Amino acid sequence: MKSRKSRKSARLVGANYKIGQDKIYLLKIGKIKIVWSRPLANKPTSVTIIRDSANRYFANFVVKTCAEYLPKSDKSIPIDLGIFTFATLSNGEKINAPKPLTKNLKKLGKFQRKLLTDN
Repeated sequence: MKSRKSRKSARLVGANYKIGQDKIYLLKIGKIKIVWSRPLANKPTSVTIIRDSANRYFANFVVKTCAEYLPKSDKSIPIDLGIFTFATLSNGEKINAPKPLTKNLKKLGKFQRKLLTDN
């Protein structure tokens, strides 16, 4: 385990762990029930056990996989990134930049006015 200020974690490599169907065996700890979010692609090279601030435990597995490449395509389109417009495609289509700050400032003003009228 690391310092108490950081997230509590322990890393196990090699023969320090064994993975079963619904349990994981950790050296010096024993068997622990595990709930899988998805199946593993290959045999893991290491396991990191993490305890979060809500006292929940999680297991992270490091698995080596082969990269999957997309099939080559003859279709391509140049994109020009600009200052005034977010992107301009070669066919002339312009994509405006997302502006979440402006949208959220309008919402904030609306809620502040509502708060003033409620009091």
